[in-house]
Amino acid sequence: MFHSLVLTTIPESARPGQDFNSITRTLTFPANVATITEELENLIRDDADPEDDETFRIEITKPGSVSDEESTVLHVTILDDDGKYCRSVA
Repeated sequence: MFHSLVLTTIPESARPGQDFNSITRTLTFPANVATITEELENLIRDDADPEDDETFRIEITKPGSVSDEESTVLHVTILDDDGKYCRSVA
């Protein structure tokens, strides 16, 4: 038996395609696994524009779920629009 989760980026002040790369990704893993790790490489895009900190969200949901109660949201802040540093708060 397997379980699945869907990761989706949602823009706030950060712009998809300019400040970060949009993703929708389905993770499938065995039901007996308690912890999974997924690296989101090249998610933050660096540019030369002087900008304030910008934000976007990553929603983690079960496939087909329609309730906010079944999702987890990670808030991501891009600091000074530098692709090397970001912080997230669950």
